[in-house]
Amino acid sequence: MRPDARIVGVDNDPIVLAHARAHGEEPAPSGATIVAGDVRRPAEILENPEVRGRLDFDRPVAVLLVAVMHFVIDEDDPYGAVRTLMDAVAPGSALVLSQVTADRDPAGVRATAKAYARSSVKTAVRSGKEIAAFFDRLEPVDPGLVMLSQWRPDEQVLAGDDGIGMYGGVAHMTRWREPLGAGGRRAYILCTSTEKPLARRLLRCSACAPSHCSMGTGSVR
Repeated sequence: MRPDARIVGVDNDPIVLAHARAHGEEPAPSGATIVAGDVRRPAEILENPEVRGRLDFDRPVAVLLVAVMHFVIDEDDPYGAVRTLMDAVAPGSALVLSQVTADRDPAGVRATAKAYARSSVKTAVRSGKEIAAFFDRLEPVDPGLVMLSQWRPDEQVLAGDDGIGMYGGVAHMTRWREPLGAGGRRAYILCTSTEKPLARRLLRCSACAPSHCSMGTGSVR
């Protein structure tokens, strides 16, 4: 890990937050912090002052949703949550996501899901096709969405390793993904100095004076 990396952890469990903060205001590495938040409410995470103060959203960011999305049921709009997070980051950013599936062991995984259902934790078991939809409009990194044991293993994969029952993948955002406006057109902030479309959250380029940037619209490509 780069010593100058900036990391923000997000968790909705007060015990996890208390444990992390017990190590001090600046957990190692020094560029890391943790905040209270819930992926089911992504806008609150993005608007958190500590998140925005720690991360530079004008530069690529890695969004890590590792073993998270199977705790977001369909009623909580999991695809919308991921889309909101990815719409907020710059081109070159990456999505890292893994999710439980029943594709390999339907009986075993669904039995586990039923056990969770008897508690306060709800789960959503998804197929490979459903998990792939989280990467919609992103450019996959080889080998794509595969069982975790098959994603660039450091050592030889053993026959039983696929019993983990989770898919994993990494994908890059290669262009701006602004939400559509009226008439199927995309709203963006246009820097008249660099002629570069910026994310809607930005009021100016990092290298420009505010007066150099103005609102505009452009057709979706």
